[in-house]
Amino acid sequence: MTKEHFKATGNGGGEELAQDKKPMSETEMLKFMAGKTKYGYPATRYRTMHPDEVDPSDFAKMSDEEFNDFLIALNLVEDYRTIPRSARPSSRL
Repeated sequence: MTKEHFKATGNGGGEELAQDKKPMSETEMLKFMAGKTKYGYPATRYRTMHPDEVDPSDFAKMSDEEFNDFLIALNLVEDYRTIPRSARPSSRL
């Protein structure tokens, strides 16, 4: 679809996804949000690690901060998945 289509139909509100741009990946979104969110404690590796890549055996060894970072990342990814791909922001890579 062209920019003219978005202007004519009114479906272009917010950031439009260009045809040649890929939507932001879930991991890229986590890194972006980690820079925008205030946590009140230093970052752990789980803050930007994709929750699907966390090994279940890691949970028993996590500190409270690590577990909190994991849960926030999981919530962000689940929320991001509800956004249609065509409405996701463009990748910054």
